[in-house]
Amino acid sequence: MESELVKAIRGKTAKIVIIGLGYVGIPVACMFAKAGFQVVGIRRDAEKIALINQGICPIEGKEPGLPELLAEVIRDGKLRATTDYAECQQAHIALIAVETPVDKTTKNPGYEALRATLQGLGQNLQPGTLVIIESTIAPRTMETVVKPILEKESGLKVNKDFYLANCPERVMPGKLLANIENCSRVVGGMSPETAQAAV
Repeated sequence: MESELVKAIRGKTAKIVIIGLGYVGIPVACMFAKAGFQVVGIRRDAEKIALINQGICPIEGKEPGLPELLAEVIRDGKLRATTDYAECQQAHIALIAVETPVDKTTKNPGYEALRATLQGLGQNLQPGTLVIIESTIAPRTMETVVKPILEKESGLKVNKDFYLANCPERVMPGKLLANIENCSRVVGGMSPETAQAAV
């Protein structure tokens, strides 16, 4: 099953769903769309979804090349945005890029958005899907938070029914596209085959 996934990735027939269309998700979605993949982005904010689907970048501040790239991939029909998690039912790859802010008092990461996203994805997760967590998370979060929620909500088992990888984002405001194109990344998977598929 993983070899079929890799084949779909190499042939750019894999449908990619990106959950979280903010500073990380929008440029990542645009870059995948520019590379030739069919991409759907999911975000809770309906107003921002409407802007994105009009080809208008909702990210504030100067982001060289991003507004033009977003307009281009929307115009070409390679990217569209929605609030509907049902889109995950058609995904070969689901990439999660939601915020994980640090609590100012406890200094612990806040996983509320991540947990909500995992529940929405889990309820629509199909066998054979590669799930990639791009959000910044602490060590062991894949094992203690991500995997249990996805398995519970979907009724599927990791490494048997679906695949789970982690590839932390390395972007910074003002250089979103440049960092995606030029920064090396660390990729980990719940199996060696999963890690290789994510690469």
